[in-house]
Order: sequence, then C-alpha cells, then structure tokens
Amino acid sequence: MAIENLSEQVLLVTLPKRPQTSSDINRATHVVTAQEPRHVIIDFSQVEVMSSSTISELIIIENHLHELDRQLVLCSAPRKIRELIKCVGLESLFRFADNQFSALEMLSEYRYLGA
Repeated sequence: MAIENLSEQVLLVTLPKRPQTSSDINRATHVVTAQEPRHVIIDFSQVEVMSSSTISELIIIENHLHELDRQLVLCSAPRKIRELIKCVGLESLFRFADNQFSALEMLSEYRYLGA
C-alpha cells in the first residue's frame, strides 16, 4: 500500500491486491485520522478482493472525514468492488471516480463550492 500527499489538501491511498490480508487499510485509517484534515482519494486499481473489514474501515474513514467537512473519493474501483458496495447498501455513502484525475476534479469542484 502506498500513501502519498498529492497536495497540502489531498491524500492519496493506493490499496494492494488484497487489503484484507494485511493491516494496510488499518494503517490508512490511522494516517487519515491522525493527520491534519485532508480530502482523501483511495485508489482501488490494484484491488482484487475486498473483505467486510475493509468495508468497515472505509466507513470509519468516511465518517471521520465527514465530521471534518472533508471528502472521500474511491477511484478506479473494479466493477466487482462497486457491485459489492452496492450489494451491502452503501453505494450512497461513497463517491466514485473513474480514475485519480477524475477524483481530483471532483474534489476541486467540492472546494470551489465553498466547502
């Protein structure tokens, strides 16, 4: 898993193929909650499988960011991952972008709207 600062306001987390088999998503949650409030993009381009614990951590991150008036955008999620999130009834909780560029555009529009 990689965590990088795209700017002073945006953090990018790139998940590994199997985030549920390691402490990666827990580490991402810790980094997001311990740092200055930032918008977060989580890149799913490498993810093949996702567990319920990964979904739980995503909910924790979303709730934390929402309290701080920050946005979470999930990008490059394979269709099977998006279908899983929809199947468990969480599609309205998360915002999706096709790729990192689109995610940055979404965040740019959000900040422009005064949030």
